[in-house]
Amino acid sequence: PSTLRDALVRGWLTGREVGAVPSFTDDVLAIARAAREGVFGDRKVFISTVWDVLRHRPAWSSITLEDFKARLVTAHRAKQLELARADLVAAMDPALVAASETTTEGASFHFIDREAS
Repeated sequence: PSTLRDALVRGWLTGREVGAVPSFTDDVLAIARAAREGVFGDRKVFISTVWDVLRHRPAWSSITLEDFKARLVTAHRAKQLELARADLVAAMDPALVAASETTTEGASFHFIDREAS
């Protein structure tokens, strides 16, 4: 009984239906918040770090890198998550910066802000 009650309370607090499948944004933010590698500062996680974890999850195993990045941009525009640009690239691993680069309409992003949403 307490397990069901706890699940109902969690669903009420998070606004998610009990038993609901986590959304793309939910999974991306959960991975970003749990990341220990590919992190810059306290808040920023390289996009490629999140991709490396997400693509191995069964729900997302068929997603391509291009689709992943397009979904990130869509979620960013919908204010479901926040993307950020790498400005201090000299202090960063160039391979992570290059692998994370996500461009759209002249803007480039390299990070997911794990605390913004």
